[in-house]
Amino acid sequence: MISGHEQEGENRRAISWRSYQVGEDLLDALGILDADLNIVQLSRRGWDLIGLRHKEGEPVFFCEVIHPEDRGYIQASLEHCMSGSGSLDIEIRLNQINGQQKWAHLRAVPMSERHLLFVTIYNISSYKTEIKQLSHFFTMSPDLFCVVDFEGRFVRVNSAWENLLGWPLKTLMENGFSSFVHPLDRERTEAQYSNNIAGADTVIFENRYRTIDGTYKWIEWRSVTLAEEKLIFANARDITARKEFEVKLREMEVAQISDRTKSMFLSAMSHELRTPLNGILGAANIAYDDAESDSQKEILKTLKNSAESLAKIVEDILDFSKIDAGQIDLDLHPFSIRGLMVEIKRLNSVAARKKHIELKFDVAELFPDILESDSNRLGQVLRNLIDNAIRFTDEGMVTVSVKAIKNSSEVKVAADQGGGIKSDYCWLRFIVSDTGLGIDEDEADKIFNAFHQAQEFMDRKTGGMGIGLAVSKQLVELMGGTINLTTRLGEGSAFTVDIPFKIPNRRPMNEPQETPQVLPANPMHILVVEDNIINQKVVVRFLTNHGHSVIVADNGRLAIEAFEKEVYDLILMDIQMPEMDGITATHRIRDIEKEGRVRTPVVAMTAHAAKSDENACYDAGMDDFIVKPFKPEKLRRVLAKFSNMNHMRVFSENYQHPPIA
Repeated sequence: MISGHEQEGENRRAISWRSYQVGEDLLDALGILDADLNIVQLSRRGWDLIGLRHKEGEPVFFCEVIHPEDRGYIQASLEHCMSGSGSLDIEIRLNQINGQQKWAHLRAVPMSERHLLFVTIYNISSYKTEIKQLSHFFTMSPDLFCVVDFEGRFVRVNSAWENLLGWPLKTLMENGFSSFVHPLDRERTEAQYSNNIAGADTVIFENRYRTIDGTYKWIEWRSVTLAEEKLIFANARDITARKEFEVKLREMEVAQISDRTKSMFLSAMSHELRTPLNGILGAANIAYDDAESDSQKEILKTLKNSAESLAKIVEDILDFSKIDAGQIDLDLHPFSIRGLMVEIKRLNSVAARKKHIELKFDVAELFPDILESDSNRLGQVLRNLIDNAIRFTDEGMVTVSVKAIKNSSEVKVAADQGGGIKSDYCWLRFIVSDTGLGIDEDEADKIFNAFHQAQEFMDRKTGGMGIGLAVSKQLVELMGGTINLTTRLGEGSAFTVDIPFKIPNRRPMNEPQETPQVLPANPMHILVVEDNIINQKVVVRFLTNHGHSVIVADNGRLAIEAFEKEVYDLILMDIQMPEMDGITATHRIRDIEKEGRVRTPVVAMTAHAAKSDENACYDAGMDDFIVKPFKPEKLRRVLAKFSNMNHMRVFSENYQHPPIA
């Protein structure tokens, strides 16, 4: 019988280290275990891997180098292999060395006739570290990670799914991934899934996933396929915010297109309505001036009043539409409040006298006269209110009062003032009251609704309130103020308007307190550029009646030809014309003048009334702007302005200084 020591010697003689020289270089560890799982032979790198030094004659039990938690099942696995049950492939944890955990892959092959195990050991510590890091990344990533098999089941998902969708991970794992996809996206998602199975390198797509509260999140996917393992690896991220932004962006683009369409429509409507109105009003004014009998004048006066009423309705409708489309901007500038009140009184006094109604203005003294706001829009609001008051009052008076208000709890402070009245702002209260018809108190809240007014007041003997109050309310709110109505049926009404004004640091130069008297214009040679035949006749008749000579051009191209042939004192330029518009024609005229011609004033006389149209005219080099239908006094004022300028220029050119003694 062979002793244990003899058997060990026999084993060592049977296996020469020369057989393992190649293994020494290629493997982390190469060795032999005996039937008791003691190390019989182990390569040098093997001893380094397990962190021990070989001592001759001292057997080392292999399982002692295994992590204590794993020794039991590793020993059982090796003994099972030793019994001839086949080779063993297993990952093992070795004891920590210098605080570092070692991992190895162990392969054991039994040599049953000798009761030995031939073992190879690979150091997989780096691999296990990487796997751990990847697993940590998989688990902790804010992006969605998952592994799906070819049957459409989740194999693994990370916690980001639960954070985003609210579903427990167990619920996700128990259901196929398509169970949570939006019904409208399911067919497309399954088609992309089929592309993965078919071997597509990378599949990128978007779909919506149902959350636990029934809403949906937009998900963007990137997935790759491991065909041999029949697995699909995918990562995804929440793009709901981006999708919502894209929807808002599309809505904004649609709104911008809509606004541009509205703007183009309003511009076209303004031109189409104002152009014939200009002809009607112009012809009525000329015919009225030429009328010889009182009966003719009375008929023409009715025509004029009707045309002016129609013009006001058109203005109100266009203003209402512009405000609704966001097309109106305020023109803020310093102006005299008291001067504006004088002008408004002058404009409304004629209508009041016709009805034998007293028009009384009460303007307090205890506030600055020069304030900053939009004087044109403020005047429009007050004239609308006064017009209504006069129209609905058959006897008595209409009173307009203006006073400053401070720290009034009933005043809504403009948002840009930070919730309080600042020292550089002044609030004024305008009250327009009358002794007229009044309305039922129940209707007071509806009075500023244009469509309600048109329906409710159409049958009144006054002809209805129109749309002016709706426009007035919108303009007041645009200026940061409020408007309210107190009324009682049969006792009259009072409109209260509170508006903030900025107190400017400087006074405007030459602020007029009274409307200056228009001096007669000196005769001028005028080029009228207008494509509408009726408007041509109206303007030519008006100008020749005032002693001016006139040349007419049907469009901008003909205007350039006329300008190159003659010298003119003034050019009245329409904007929208065939062949060449007024803006282009003015640019060409200014270019010609650069070659040595004296600068000729150009005045826009157009049915395009938007502020952008006015700015475009001034940018092109025009000197003034008249909106159709023009009022005779406005045109007379413009003619006088440029006539006097031409007179002063000619005087300066012809003046000879006396000789110096």
